[in-house]
Amino acid sequence: GRAVCGAPPRQVAAALPEAAPVEAKGSDDLVDAIKQDLIALGLSSDISAAPALAAYLELIGRWNTTYNLTGAKYARQLRTHHLADCLAVIPSLRNTFDKSSPIRVLDVGSGAGLPGIVLALLHPSWQVDCVDAVGKKAAFIRQAAGQLNLANLRSIHSRVEAMEAAWQLSNGGYDLIISRAFSNLRTFI
Repeated sequence: GRAVCGAPPRQVAAALPEAAPVEAKGSDDLVDAIKQDLIALGLSSDISAAPALAAYLELIGRWNTTYNLTGAKYARQLRTHHLADCLAVIPSLRNTFDKSSPIRVLDVGSGAGLPGIVLALLHPSWQVDCVDAVGKKAAFIRQAAGQLNLANLRSIHSRVEAMEAAWQLSNGGYDLIISRAFSNLRTFI
C-alpha cells in the first residue's frame, strides 16, 4: 500500500476562493461554496457530488454538538479546514489510481470519516474501510454510510495495530492506506 497525507488545512483553506460564510445560511449556500471549492481544486468533474458532501458536513455538525467529533464548530470551518483538505489530495490520488478502477482503501484514525467518507463519496468503485479506536467515531461513520447510501464504506471499530493479521487475510490487503491526523509520519508508517 501507499501512504498519502493531505496538506496542512490552513494552506488548503488559503488557496480556496472566498465564499460567503455558510454557518448562518442554508444548505444551498453550503452546496454552492463546495462547488466553488471543487472547481478551485481542479475537481470540476465532481460538482455533482457537492450536495452529498454538504449533507455529510451537516451530519458532522449535528453529531458534533453531542459527540465532539472534530474541533470545527461551524460549516465554514468544516468546509475549509476539513473537507477542502481531504479534497486537495484527490488529484494526486487520481494520478496514481484510476477513478473508476476498484481499489481497497484504509483510512487510519478516521475520526469523523476524514478523508475516508470523502473518498467513498467521490469514488463509488473504491471500497473504503475507516478504522478508529473511538466507539462514537466508528458509530458516526456507520451512520454516515447509511444516511449517504455509501455501500462502499465500512466502519471498523478497532486499533489499527490489531488489524495486521486482518490485512494479510483480506484479499491481498489494501491498495491505499491514508490518514489525516492519526499520528506523526514515523508512527503511521
